[in-house]
Amino acid sequence: MAKTNEEKLFDQASLASQALFQKFGEQIPDYFIQAGTGLQGILDPREGYKIEVIDTIPFSKIDGFPEIKARDHGTDLVLARLSRDDGSLDSKLIAVAKGRKHVYEYDGIDQQGQGIIDVCTVAVSMALLGVDKYIITNAAGGLQHFDEEVPYLMGITDHKNDTDVSILKGPVDGPLFPFYTGFSGKDKDMPYQSNLLNTARVVAEENKIPFKEGRYVVQHSSRRYETPAETNDLMAAGYGAVGASTVFSVEALTGMMQHKDREERDLQILGVSAITNHCATEENPVRSNHVANAGEILNEKGYLTNLIFETMLRN
Repeated sequence: MAKTNEEKLFDQASLASQALFQKFGEQIPDYFIQAGTGLQGILDPREGYKIEVIDTIPFSKIDGFPEIKARDHGTDLVLARLSRDDGSLDSKLIAVAKGRKHVYEYDGIDQQGQGIIDVCTVAVSMALLGVDKYIITNAAGGLQHFDEEVPYLMGITDHKNDTDVSILKGPVDGPLFPFYTGFSGKDKDMPYQSNLLNTARVVAEENKIPFKEGRYVVQHSSRRYETPAETNDLMAAGYGAVGASTVFSVEALTGMMQHKDREERDLQILGVSAITNHCATEENPVRSNHVANAGEILNEKGYLTNLIFETMLRN
């Protein structure tokens, strides 16, 4: 009998976690950070913080990891020690993926096949390794706050997967996920409602980082920006940002938290969208260079890095 997507993901992520364990040894990261489009400079030096890079591993050298081909994405996994540069003892061991796969990189039926498996592998391998805290970032189009100068940051409070692609589709009771993965409103079942978001909110206010909160939606699995008509519909529905990633791996992590035969895990997830552009309207078209330029501005100003570094060190 052919294996299900869930079983294939378990096999691929297990292979990757074993490879990572051989490289990391007993150094299980406190945090896993997924860098979004144009945000691979997340480990650039910042005043007030010290980054000690322990190892830099190309994805191609990690069994089970997908090949990264998307523009404005890195291709390495970095293990580093984050601390303050004032000599305090606070520190966190972090693993940072500088690139990611997207379902739009796969054709048709492959999106719900090898595509969704590859998209979820890195995050799931970290969970199998024993990582409990996740910071998932993305570059996204803003659907509210059109008077706000971009780029700015948005803490994700909830999400909607409006595509027909999910690792949770298919035969049930597999090795990773329960019969039904629910988002019940209880803190442990709501992936973004953790102490991390509360801390990020405080850090942003203290450091005057432009920071909003809102719901994130993935509307389609193709490689394009939203049309003005789609923008209007999403705005009317109250979404804060739209993008092409994040929800797929978060669905997988949430499913792992709820599997009846697995050790109960309290995985904490902070989702942060870098709002690189306002979504297209009839008066305001969007170009790819807007997104890349905004990523460079965020890296220069340190908004995302400072928010993430301080949030991690306080939790």
